[in-house]
Amino acid sequence: MSTQDIPLRDAFHGLLAGARKATGARNAMVALLDEDNGTLDLSFGCGIDWEQYRERKDRILTIQEGEGVISEVASNRVLVRLGKVEESRAYRRIFDFTKSELAVPVIDRYDRLRGVLNLESEREDFFSDEHEQVAKGIASLLSVLVMREDRRRREEALIQIGGMLDQGLEENDLIQKVLGITDEVLLFHSCSIFLYDPRRELYVLRGSTGSLQTKVGEVGYQANEGCTGWVCAQGESLLVDDPLQDPRWKGQFIEFPTEQIASYLCVPIIIRNRSIGALRVVRKKSSNLFLDNRFMDDDRRLLLAIADQLATGLDSIRAFGKALHTERLAAWGEMSAKSSHMIGNRIFALRGDMNELHHQLKSNPVDVPM
Repeated sequence: MSTQDIPLRDAFHGLLAGARKATGARNAMVALLDEDNGTLDLSFGCGIDWEQYRERKDRILTIQEGEGVISEVASNRVLVRLGKVEESRAYRRIFDFTKSELAVPVIDRYDRLRGVLNLESEREDFFSDEHEQVAKGIASLLSVLVMREDRRRREEALIQIGGMLDQGLEENDLIQKVLGITDEVLLFHSCSIFLYDPRRELYVLRGSTGSLQTKVGEVGYQANEGCTGWVCAQGESLLVDDPLQDPRWKGQFIEFPTEQIASYLCVPIIIRNRSIGALRVVRKKSSNLFLDNRFMDDDRRLLLAIADQLATGLDSIRAFGKALHTERLAAWGEMSAKSSHMIGNRIFALRGDMNELHHQLKSNPVDVPM
C-alpha cells in the first residue's frame, strides 16, 4: 500500500519514526505551517517525550526572531544544527532532556515553506553530517505528504461540487454551495462569482464569501472592464501577484484594498464555448514577511476545474428552465386553443338561441306592461 492510501497521521508518524530510528534521535517532530495565521503547529511527532507534550497548549509557534530554533529555521529557510542547545540564544526549551538539536525546513516544489522537521537528542554534539543528509531526505518526503494532502483536499472539493450537480438545485443555491465549499476546503481569503446579465449587459456579482456579500446583485463589470471584466469577456484565466502593475487593473469591487492583495486569480465560466462570467479568488498579504501567500499554477488548474463544474451545473439548470418554459408555453397554447374552441362553441350555441328567440318574438309579439 502506498503512502497515498495511508491516513495522513499514520503517514507522518511513519516518516518521523523512520527519521528517529535512522538518526537515533530521542524525539522527532514536524511543525506544519498554518498559512492563514502565519504560525507553526507541532502537529505530529514520536519519541520518548512526545506523548506528554502533544496535548500541551504551547505547541503553536510564531515565526519570528527569538521564538526558538524551529521559528529560526522557518524564518531563514536554512538547516540549523545545535551541538549544545544551552549555548544558543535561539533555543527554546520544549523537552527537559534535550542537549542537541537538528532542524530542517520542509520546502515544497514551488519553493514555499510548508513546515520544519525537528530532531532532538539527550546527548551533546550528537547529530552528524550524515544525520543532516538523512534529515533532508525525510524533509523532502514530508513535503510530498503535505502536497498530497493538498491534492486530497482539492479532490474532495471537486467531488463535493460534482455531487451537487444532480441535486436539482436552483441557480442561486448552486452558486452559494460552490462558494461555501471553495471557501471552506480551499482556504481562499475571498471568493466571488460574476455572471452575465443580458438585460443589463453586465457581468453581475452573484455571490461572494467576503465583504462584497452586501453588494450581490448590485455591482458588476462591463466586458473588458478591469481584470475581472477582461477574464469574463476574453474567456481566459488570469493570475496576478501585483495587481497595480497590470494595466487592466481598476481596483473596483474588490473585497479589500489593492495594497493588501498578495495574489489575484480569476478564471472564466464557460458554457458551450462561450464565457458567461468568472470565478475569482483573492489572497491577502500576510503580516509575516516569511510567508508566501501567492497563488500557484496548481491553484489555477483547480479553480478552472471548479469553474467547469459550476458551468455544467448552470447549463443544466438553465436548460431545464428553458425546457420547462417551453413546455409551459406549449401547455398554455394547447389550453388556450381548447378554451377558445369551447368558448367558440358556446358562443355559437348562444347565437343560435338568440336567433331563435328573435324569431319567436317577431312571430308572437309580447305585451310589455308599462
